[in-house]
Amino acid sequence: MSLRGQSIVVTGASSGIGRLTALYLARAGAQLTLAARSAAALESLAREIAALGAEALVVPTDVTDMAAVDQLMAAAQARFGQIDVLVNNAGYGVFDPVASTEFKHVVGMMEVNYFGALRCIQAVLPLMHQQGHGHIVAISSVAGLITTPNMGAYSASKYALVAAVEALQSELVGTPIRCSLVCPGPIDTPFFELADYTKMSRFARVFGLLEPDTVARRIVRTIEHPQTLVVIPWAFFPLALLGRAFPALSKQVIKWVG
Repeated sequence: MSLRGQSIVVTGASSGIGRLTALYLARAGAQLTLAARSAAALESLAREIAALGAEALVVPTDVTDMAAVDQLMAAAQARFGQIDVLVNNAGYGVFDPVASTEFKHVVGMMEVNYFGALRCIQAVLPLMHQQGHGHIVAISSVAGLITTPNMGAYSASKYALVAAVEALQSELVGTPIRCSLVCPGPIDTPFFELADYTKMSRFARVFGLLEPDTVARRIVRTIEHPQTLVVIPWAFFPLALLGRAFPALSKQVIKWVG
């Protein structure tokens, strides 16, 4: 699919993967609606996009607020006439043992990573059904496929998103709406200004930090060529399958690796 002239909403666009993905989409000629809580960061990004010759609408949005999410989708549709793609990217993480993770973060990660994504999906789906096409790209995590020590609360929010998207993919079979699930490993972005990389197990860090450019390019490629599941790097996928097939063994391996 050519991205030129496509109306694409990107949540979590103020920094990290969301920001870089928006820039790549702009270079490809897409019309962007940028959503995040920081208006100043979004305005700065919009100026960069304008310098690339593309158009961007800034809609400061807190995805924990359903009314704000509805307003986001309405604004995108009003400006560009439709919403061809939703990149559901907003999220954050805190890594601590299950027994000691501050409950405000347990709730917060579910509110943003799962409920926030689900709010966006529920807001955009009626519009996509009405226009007769659309593509939802949900950015989850490898932590939504397999979890390790100190990542229980974060993984729970990402597991929930994976489950919801997998169900949605089944529900959309036979319709003109596509849904892709992207699960990257840890990425070298401002995400780790809050999440403590040193608290991840060596098993979770086996491939190190991914380059943001690698992940953003893969997201753009998934929009151009829709896939059901994208795992980055793909080597994490058999590890996740192994964990589900042999849960007791996988726990021992993770503990042994450290």
